[in-house]
Amino acid sequence: MNNHHELAEVLGKHEDCAFSASGVLVCTCGVSMQPQEVMDDMANLASHQADVLLAAGYRKPRTIATREEMDALQVGSVILVRGVALSKESDDEPAGLHWVPAGTPMGFTSGELALPATVLHEPEPRP
Repeated sequence: MNNHHELAEVLGKHEDCAFSASGVLVCTCGVSMQPQEVMDDMANLASHQADVLLAAGYRKPRTIATREEMDALQVGSVILVRGVALSKESDDEPAGLHWVPAGTPMGFTSGELALPATVLHEPEPRP
């Protein structure tokens, strides 16, 4: 299952809300929400859905706009540049060829790569 389908499945479990007999707004998943006004129903549902997506692990990808930001990424980071995924393989390669596309031995300097770039993965910070 890809990320799109996984998020769609998560949202499908939280697609609607209704008032219970006691006047409490309840999501289809069973979570109760206390609306301040009837007009707040959709805002409450949207907020609940956002909480669910964040709990499922969704994070908006970070965009790198400068060479300095790109160079500051840790070894093991993966970026997307013009549809090509590149991983940072080294910080100490003599020619600065730190960025390597998957499946190739060829590396690139940050100056050779187009900006902006999307950060797809960052490893846990080093101690």
